[in-house]
Amino acid sequence: EAFIEWKETEEGMKMDKKVQGLRQVTKERRQSIKGVTEELNSLKKRIDELKMKVDRKENERKLRFHND
Repeated sequence: EAFIEWKETEEGMKMDKKVQGLRQVTKERRQSIKGVTEELNSLKKRIDELKMKVDRKENERKLRFHND
């Protein structure tokens, strides 16, 4: 009850507004981080796929060279 009364004072309203603003900024940054993380994971997956392809080709060349 005392907290509710304090929030109704000028100081409490200013503080509450600031807290709400910071919560919104935090939410937006989390969403941004999530988007970047998803993009990074996608790029990492593509890099891993290409590395596997290069490794397979390298092994094929070694086998051909060894068999010749």
